[in-house]
Amino acid sequence: MKFYCVFYLVCAFLSLGGAALTQGQEVESKLGVLLDTSAEMGFLVPQVRKEVRVLNARLEGQGRELVSLAEIEGASIGREASLSVPGSRNALYPIKKLFEVSKVDTVYWITSLKGLQSGAGFNALEELLDETPEGRPARKLVIRNIWQEQVQAGDRWIRNAPPPETDRLDPAVRPGEWYRLIGENRGIMIRSWQIPLDGHRKEFGFPWRIRHSAWLRKAGYTAPVEFDFSWARSLQQRHRLHFLGSREEWPSRITGRSWIFDHSLVPYPAESEEEWNAEVFGEMRKRDSIDSDLARIEGETIGVLSVFGYLQPDLDRFRLGEERARKTASFLYMKDLSELVKEVRESEQAWTKSGKEKDRVYLTEFLDRNRNGHSADALDPIALRIAQMAKGKSVDAVYLFTNGYLGGGPYGTFSMNLEQIESAVRSAGIRLYVRMPFETGPAPVTLQQLALASGGKTFQGSQEDPDWELKPLKPKWFSPTLEAE
Repeated sequence: MKFYCVFYLVCAFLSLGGAALTQGQEVESKLGVLLDTSAEMGFLVPQVRKEVRVLNARLEGQGRELVSLAEIEGASIGREASLSVPGSRNALYPIKKLFEVSKVDTVYWITSLKGLQSGAGFNALEELLDETPEGRPARKLVIRNIWQEQVQAGDRWIRNAPPPETDRLDPAVRPGEWYRLIGENRGIMIRSWQIPLDGHRKEFGFPWRIRHSAWLRKAGYTAPVEFDFSWARSLQQRHRLHFLGSREEWPSRITGRSWIFDHSLVPYPAESEEEWNAEVFGEMRKRDSIDSDLARIEGETIGVLSVFGYLQPDLDRFRLGEERARKTASFLYMKDLSELVKEVRESEQAWTKSGKEKDRVYLTEFLDRNRNGHSADALDPIALRIAQMAKGKSVDAVYLFTNGYLGGGPYGTFSMNLEQIESAVRSAGIRLYVRMPFETGPAPVTLQQLALASGGKTFQGSQEDPDWELKPLKPKWFSPTLEAE
């Protein structure tokens, strides 16, 4: 039986939930957001863009200062006129512009922290933070260290951490300079599941609760645990915005819906959490239709493969429609899934009526999965159907429309056998196109790279939505043992 450790600090909850501006505070601090747009940030890039726009609409309605948004690819830091860090890649410049031109008091940097950083660059940034304009609050740098793979890994990285070189806060790569930068009350580091270095825990933004006993043991904590939320309370008082969601806990597997409703990214108005989540979720789930995606795929015959995994007890409860179950995560997941299935069926019916059946081949698979998963040696059902469509129907490309769930854990667990899918695609010489609707979970980076390597792509958001204009990932076959064609 899996053991969960949940620890609360009630007084912090009360202070964070009802904090107001402190008496005597005359100037509301201004917030600026710096967004890392590098490819590994993935779906977080459009989410931040949308959240800042939603936030500013609300602030404008209240007659408050708007949030400034700046973007830069990566997190390289060098001194000004650095020869090693080009100006277009040097995060020092947009941070300085936010402080000195946009006149913000706090920079909220959402980044993977990947890039080239120099000691001189850290020193220059530290000096910038130590400069406080007259009549303004002290400058702060809040770093939200996050990227798509980290978010989707959830608790899997607790026991099986990624290679140190992929994580700039891994103790093995000596991240002390990052903590020194925000030390002496210059800022805070917000990071899901990360174990802060000894001596730097006061610079670390802890969540409400931890749901994994192994995390606590690895961090050297023993029960009872009291987390210090003063960082969140202080930032809320400073900006009259929440920096920590009321249901925030680390780490967890995420679907698109659970990510938006149970986790925070851009700070949001304290009085409207549920409305905020609903609006952001509605924006993130907007996308092109199946038919719009298919119209952008070239080929004489396109295979439309729809694969939906689920747990039978959840489907049974959804069909019963009990009132008490309507707000549960599993019920909402099945509701989202039923809408996706309906869209597939309507697309197939419309195409059949059009008289162009030879141009598309539809195949829909429903998979009742055991939560404990399946054998690693078992044949992947998606790989099997791709091979069958390529051989039996002579398709030129396969459009995979899926929730990505094949069991092995809670919804949000990604357990496709990419090696088998790659083998099926490469053996048939076809292109793979993927659409994983946001509500059931963003398409994993590795699957996106596989689709690119095949000559296909992953559809995300809407073609007309500039928020989804992302830096391209590098095409990459999943299996290192196969030579590129």
